[in-house]
Amino acid sequence: MVDPLSFPVLAGAALNQAFNFLFGRLAHTLDSRDDHDQEDVEQIAVPAVVRGELGPVTATSAVVEARLPEIQELVGTLSVYERKPERLDGTDAAVRADLARARELLEQIYGKRITFHGEERPGTGARVEQRIEVLANEAIGIRASRVRSADVTQVVGQVRTGGSIIGIDGDDIG
Repeated sequence: MVDPLSFPVLAGAALNQAFNFLFGRLAHTLDSRDDHDQEDVEQIAVPAVVRGELGPVTATSAVVEARLPEIQELVGTLSVYERKPERLDGTDAAVRADLARARELLEQIYGKRITFHGEERPGTGARVEQRIEVLANEAIGIRASRVRSADVTQVVGQVRTGGSIIGIDGDDIG
């Protein structure tokens, strides 16, 4: 079980916005699995409770397929709150753990961090994690013309002669 403390205590409209966003995106992921263009870039609206910009997203089908049983289970578990939103309680540890799992799955599916207002974590945006044992050529975390927020983690065991590692390379990043 995911640590419920990894998800903020939200109440009222903020809790409903966070739930509707997370549940809606997971349900959409299940619904669009059979679409041939699932890995198309999609611009999604984020609620006011999300801190920062999510920007365009692409669901990584390999992640969806690998985590499919967990996604299906979680959508089933959370569907009770879609039907009966009055049962949604942001102080309930089980609810917070389920919402934390939903966020974690979406972050893996989209490769982007999702942060809510009031959290002590980097803002919503691109997230890249590269783990390389031996680097002989070039590894670039992000190369883009416009990145509003990004978190790049690169771990390299050995860099061979001629190898290079670049975290972010682009214009207008921050």
